[in-house]
Amino acid sequence: MTGLVLAGGQSRRWGGIDKSWVRLTGRPLVQHVSERLAAQSAAVWISTNRDPAPFLALADAVLADDWLDGRGPLAGIATALRRIPTPWLLVAPVDSPLLPLNLGSQLGIAALREGRLLATVDDGEYLQPAFLLIHRDLAGALVHAVDQGVRRLGAWVQAQHPARVDARAAAWGDQLRGANNGAELDALRALIGELGDDFDGGR
Repeated sequence: MTGLVLAGGQSRRWGGIDKSWVRLTGRPLVQHVSERLAAQSAAVWISTNRDPAPFLALADAVLADDWLDGRGPLAGIATALRRIPTPWLLVAPVDSPLLPLNLGSQLGIAALREGRLLATVDDGEYLQPAFLLIHRDLAGALVHAVDQGVRRLGAWVQAQHPARVDARAAAWGDQLRGANNGAELDALRALIGELGDDFDGGR
């Protein structure tokens, strides 16, 4: 599989700054996620519509959306999906620094078990569609959806009847937590302090 960091958002809850570069334990969020995807992927790509130069040292490729009018995360996924050399694309958001190191394997097991081309995470209440494993055979359907103006990632993923991994059964606990604002970042800092050496154990 190829890993894809979704780093193309507007970061409105961060006041417009690029949250990719918000630092946690001395490293930017994008580096945390890139490293965790690299541990379970053949290559790591970053999807961003900002200046690609700062990202180049953290990924094997940096992609801007094929659509220039800001169509959201589906556009970033579609752009990558029709270029990857591997059968599968493993997607994660840039603000998930505790990303499970077995995310790809667990999603892959679920997809193969159910004969699906797409698998995502269910946290017990909601789907978490930004954590996604998707087969490149869905590239045409996804490109068509983006062309037609579909923007809601969750709605599109749910419409594909994805395989689901129960985050509770996978014992992922707080590993899917994000940093959408300063308060959530502080909560992650506190959690990492509790984890101690276990935080970086899989890098």
